[in-house]
Amino acid sequence: MTKITPIILASVLFITGCEKKFLEVDQPGVVTVSATPDYDQLLNADDVNGYFSWPLMQLSDNFEYLPTRTPNGITARLYTWQDQPYVNEDPTLWSMPYKTVYYANLVINEVMDSRGGSQLEKEKLKAEGLLARAYAHFCIAQLYAKPYDPTTAASDPGIPYVTSADMYAKTPSRSTVKDCYEKMIKDIRDALPNLADLHPVPYRGSKAAAYASLARIYLHMQDYDNTIENADAALALKSEILDFSAANATAPVLLSNPENIYLRSNYEITHVLRTKLTASAATLFGATDNRERLLASKTSGLRTRQSNFGITVPETMLTKAEALVRKSSPDLNTALGIINTINAKRDRNHVDLNSGDAAEVLNWVLEERRRELIASPIRWFDSRRLAKEGKTPTVVRNLGTDTYTLTPDSKKYSLQIPQAVINFNPDMPLNER
Repeated sequence: MTKITPIILASVLFITGCEKKFLEVDQPGVVTVSATPDYDQLLNADDVNGYFSWPLMQLSDNFEYLPTRTPNGITARLYTWQDQPYVNEDPTLWSMPYKTVYYANLVINEVMDSRGGSQLEKEKLKAEGLLARAYAHFCIAQLYAKPYDPTTAASDPGIPYVTSADMYAKTPSRSTVKDCYEKMIKDIRDALPNLADLHPVPYRGSKAAAYASLARIYLHMQDYDNTIENADAALALKSEILDFSAANATAPVLLSNPENIYLRSNYEITHVLRTKLTASAATLFGATDNRERLLASKTSGLRTRQSNFGITVPETMLTKAEALVRKSSPDLNTALGIINTINAKRDRNHVDLNSGDAAEVLNWVLEERRRELIASPIRWFDSRRLAKEGKTPTVVRNLGTDTYTLTPDSKKYSLQIPQAVINFNPDMPLNER
């Protein structure tokens, strides 16, 4: 039995030493969680399903602020990749996904002893918690750990992989990148037997979501056979793609979009009105590609105020396509079929692409992936993993008279551990600079 805030945890920060709290949580009011339906509701909480879309948008190279709407304060510091963007603010890129971990751990660790539910219901909820925990840790790793490199992952510092909901427990160590990814995979594989094939609520866990998550994780690990296997498993359960190529097509509604496999969303009001596509993103869209008209504009930023950092059917298809091109025996025809299938449902003047050159096909896959995910913050995740190959452009920001540059080899693709965390964990290893 646990007492928590009724809807949101006001603040979650790693501030522990041996005798300090594991998490600090402001609780203006509490409710007791003890019945199985209570844990079901925890998995519906906003802090589990949507936490940091726009800050990720600010980091990536898809959008830039209009010259007349330049950011300031924390927004400007994030936008220019400062080591410590949070001064007196809650470091939300760290704390918010760890809120998800906290909620997930409550479910994982307590639901089996809850009252009022069947064994099957409890096992299903625990499985959803395992998937939510793994996915949140994956997102944190894309911010605060190095990109997965098979040659160095066993020694590169990872992130604290948290499995306890005890707010007085000692902070876990950063471990290694390899260890963190292995724990993500184990959590998801432990969850799979007890998940439903699909869930009627798109932000809840399912087998399709678990397989799609594994496909993305294995792509980052450069394990292309496992990427393909898990992408196929996800797509066997959910494969619908909308056709919005017509000139009069309207944008899909995020919550009801049948392409969602695992929805993770955030609602943003202010910043979407202040941005536009960067030159490198804008050049990817022809005049008849409706994604530019419906999702993101060359002149006025995002067309939608909700963005999804979860997983969709098209992303999973493109994850598979990339693995097909990169594997030791490339399958270019199947990869090209995936690109052409998606593009034909977006561009009313689509023309099939054909090539026997693996390098050319890979570039086409990556371009289509960037177009398809233009309204998603996970471009930052892709930029990190592609940078070592020279497939991420140098990004330049101009604020007033100052110019900021992020080169493909920049160590700032791993954000620095927030100062608030360092203050209470002085022994935690910092990221290289």
